Amino acid sequence: MATMTEVGFWAGHFILVSSLLLGAYRLRPRLGLSAVIAVVVALQFFQAVLSASYYWEFADGLMATPGSAILFVSNLALLLYAFARDGIATARVILYAIIIGNVVTQLFGGFIAVHIAYSEPANFLAIPPEIFHQGLLTAVVGVCVLYVDQVLALLGFSWLRQRLPMLPVAIPMTFVLVVVLAVDTVLFLSITHWGHEQLGAMITSGVISKSLGGVAFGLVWGMYLQGRRLDQTDDLQQVLRFLFFQDDIDKLREVASRDPLTGLLNRRTFDRLGEHLFDENNRAVSLILCDVDNFKQVNDTLGHAAGDRILEDIADFIAESVREMDFSFRLGGDEFAVVLPRCDAGRAREVYDRLSEFHYQQEGLEQPVTISMGLATFPEDGADLGDLYEQADARLYDAKG
Repeated sequence: MATMTEVGFWAGHFILVSSLLLGAYRLRPRLGLSAVIAVVVALQFFQAVLSASYYWEFADGLMATPGSAILFVSNLALLLYAFARDGIATARVILYAIIIGNVVTQLFGGFIAVHIAYSEPANFLAIPPEIFHQGLLTAVVGVCVLYVDQVLALLGFSWLRQRLPMLPVAIPMTFVLVVVLAVDTVLFLSITHWGHEQLGAMITSGVISKSLGGVAFGLVWGMYLQGRRLDQTDDLQQVLRFLFFQDDIDKLREVASRDPLTGLLNRRTFDRLGEHLFDENNRAVSLILCDVDNFKQVNDTLGHAAGDRILEDIADFIAESVREMDFSFRLGGDEFAVVLPRCDAGRAREVYDRLSEFHYQQEGLEQPVTISMGLATFPEDGADLGDLYEQADARLYDAKG
């Protein structure tokens, strides 16, 4: 039976892994997803080693390992966290990072096991070769089931959030984690250990331990998400289109031209964007036009170099205020634009309010530098990007007074 000391160690595993993953995610505005992917891939090794070696008894006849109950569960929790926080485009990066990390671990581990089998290396730590690779069937089934787990988790989470939008995000997150982890355990162990005399006990231990991990990650991470800006839920068709790289938006990103000063997309790309956004797959598209207030005084008083720095600051502020899947532009001079795919007027107003918080004041400036904006949404304000631009421009003019 688990003692209080053991409970403390398990809680410590949970806190450490959560801190590493969520901490890396917090660095995303500065480092992109590189820090997140680095942590995910590093943890894959420990997951594989622990799942093949150390288990602790947590109840009579029931065993668990942090590799499955903590590290494996954290993969799915991070996937749902990214999906809820920043949408399917970000979640897709996490999904394939987890899959690639798992494949690399299995491939290299298998090669090491073969090397050991056909040679006589010195084994100073007496590590059994099975710890590196448990067989081809286990490796292939593990990767395939993991991929199915992640797709099911995204689809189930999206479906629940659409059907029950009033629920706190922790509830669908926990429910999906528990159900998918149970399916994973039964499916994986039934295939890889069919006929084993302890198969029933193994499934019971796995389902209970992973379910406890799913409840912990779902409730704690879900409550951590609550009150933060969450991405608008995509329908199941949109989720599948993104997962299998059938989205035109990402293809446009790959060839997009950028403004050399700010790094944002440029006017030419803005004009081309309308060809890809307005079709039957988009329920809503919003456009925010931004114009910098009192910018002329910066160039006149502080010089053009200072003006360039402020434009760069504004571009960074815009990029940090929108989702990964959104498009940020510098249209020219001190005019900016943000295009928000799959974003209705209510969600776009949240972005509008965040952007309105920009404020720059320095000694020598008579008035602070701020941003005036105009907002328009498809289909209410027009049928294409040109219509939205006209409507947003008119509202921008009114905002500047």
